[in-house]
Amino acid sequence: MTTRLTLVDPEGAADGPAAGAVRFAPATRRRVGVDVGETVRVEGAAATAATVGEDAPDLSTGSVLAGAAVRRNADADAGTPVTVAPVDPVRARRVAVAPNAFSLEGDADALSRALAGRVLTTGDRIEADLFGGSVTVSLTVVDLDPAGPAVVTDGTTVAVRDPDDRQFPGDAVDPDPAAVGGLDDEQATLRRLVAAPRSASTGIRSPAGVLVHGPSGVGKTRLIRRVAAAADLSIHGIDPADCERRDPLAAALRAAADDAPAILHVPDLAAAAPNPDRAGRDRRRSRLGWLLDRVRELQDDLVVVGEATHADAVDPALRRGGRFDAELRVPVPDPDARREILAIHAATLDLAPDVDLAAVAARTHGYTGADLEAVLVDAATRAAAGADDGTADPRPTVTAAHVAAALDAVDPTTLREVTVERPSLTYRDVGGLAAAKREVIRTVEWPLRYPDLFERLAVDAPTGVLLYGPPGTGKTMLAKAVANSTDANFLAVDGPELMDRYVGESERGVREVFERARRVAPTVVFLDEVDSLAPARADADTGAAERVVSQLLTELDGLSPRGSVAVLAATNRPDAVDPALLRPGRIEKRVAVPRPDADARADILAIHLTDVPTRDVDVAAVARRATGYTGSDLAALVREAALLAMEDHLRADDRPDDAVDDVVVEGTHLERALAATEPSVDPD
Repeated sequence: MTTRLTLVDPEGAADGPAAGAVRFAPATRRRVGVDVGETVRVEGAAATAATVGEDAPDLSTGSVLAGAAVRRNADADAGTPVTVAPVDPVRARRVAVAPNAFSLEGDADALSRALAGRVLTTGDRIEADLFGGSVTVSLTVVDLDPAGPAVVTDGTTVAVRDPDDRQFPGDAVDPDPAAVGGLDDEQATLRRLVAAPRSASTGIRSPAGVLVHGPSGVGKTRLIRRVAAAADLSIHGIDPADCERRDPLAAALRAAADDAPAILHVPDLAAAAPNPDRAGRDRRRSRLGWLLDRVRELQDDLVVVGEATHADAVDPALRRGGRFDAELRVPVPDPDARREILAIHAATLDLAPDVDLAAVAARTHGYTGADLEAVLVDAATRAAAGADDGTADPRPTVTAAHVAAALDAVDPTTLREVTVERPSLTYRDVGGLAAAKREVIRTVEWPLRYPDLFERLAVDAPTGVLLYGPPGTGKTMLAKAVANSTDANFLAVDGPELMDRYVGESERGVREVFERARRVAPTVVFLDEVDSLAPARADADTGAAERVVSQLLTELDGLSPRGSVAVLAATNRPDAVDPALLRPGRIEKRVAVPRPDADARADILAIHLTDVPTRDVDVAAVARRATGYTGSDLAALVREAALLAMEDHLRADDRPDDAVDDVVVEGTHLERALAATEPSVDPD
């Protein structure tokens, strides 16, 4: 119902409406058909929306009290008639605002908080209080999704835009250069290196070159482009293949000098100037050193920025002062950064209320920005496929089920370089070993799950645990169970795999294992057969073994005291492990994993028989008779009993062809299996 009312200036009123609100006399409000807190459409020469404020009993009937913002947006002066009608605003997914007559940069979240609860329409001019109300900025709403009136909520993405730019982040073919999530510190550092010295009259020139390195997909290229755009620097790309000849580099240098200030961008520095120790026969004769020297000699408004996945893969001759003077590492995003990245890429999607981006960020250990974008793209395609029935909405809703399926389908880039497991074993799958479980949980699980307790008591988490005991007692299973319990990545390394006959290769293997573990933390690193990887140096007969032990000690000393990387080591010969590895601060806890006693054997047998159809089986009796059997021996015992049951079934003369459901493991099969097997570990 539309009501025609007279617009009143609140200047003479004792209590005017809040920004973006209107007030009525009680009778007028009832006539309009709205309650306090609801929304109305106010239309003069233009139309806007406003929230209904508290009643104004002193206001004359047939009037509406509106502040300057509502009058301006409705294009109506005090004393003129306007039409007022109830309206039901939608929740705004995205809002684009343009600052009026000044530049606005900074925290978009602060602007979102300032606009929370406001009902907006496209074209509105509004004021927002920032910095605790100390600054009021004037803005114009240039676009809304969906079309207004729409209310700003916690889930609304607020973007600051030029008034003529109607696009939201991700709507254009090229990504918004401002949409770089989770790299605020890196942006500040790179801008300081390539832009700040040029804008300051300090007499200090910027570096000739900056090496930006980090795993694939973390946003190195996007970071460089964002900083260049913010600092008004042009970018001139250099093909790595052109770095073998001086003429293409000289041409690129001249073009950049004519367009200065500028960045000379080398997207694959390891290919342009490989490390000769790694390149072997494929080593290229790079002329980048000449280019960097010319940049330093001739120009103070040019800089070479190179990208590499691994800094060590770049020729060391370039990684010195005067050439690549500075290096910037772009890390794999942490949970907060992943949440920010997901919000940027989700801005173009219709997300169902059950999609919790914070929960997605918490479980995506090791995912880069590109991986997170791939997850949302995969989820969106699943939503589109599920709604594609000929009448599908062009913007289908992405649900939590779509995101969960996408997470299963998209593997993180950082884990593709190495075998990383997400174990399915739990503590319930490990029979017995109560004392060993307790120590492993305290040492490995608590630091990952309860870091605040360690901080409260001002103690560092234990760095590692050594599991020792006979073969087959469950050391590896216990390590996998703790990784599953903590939702950590599980990186298994066999000691002999890292031993290499070439000098330096074994040490590099150890270094890379821990580098990958830190990159995808939280991680449990499991060093199996650690006695072969780190033998007692007094007994070692090669210099290689001593170097590997030294490298391993260095890596353990460099681990974070907060336990984001936990080390579990296993051995059958604890006396053969180098003693320096087992001191406090390294692998300090020694946990015995002994052969199981009768009760533990009964637990293990019950676990292995859980899915096996049985008849007349006394697990406790079998466990008592299996003295000396380890967990793996008991698993072999159950397998042998199952084979005997199959054999009896296949030899039966009167068996039906389809009588598979009649096959069961009986107590007699386990008795025969006991007679046919024996413990694998010598009691002595």
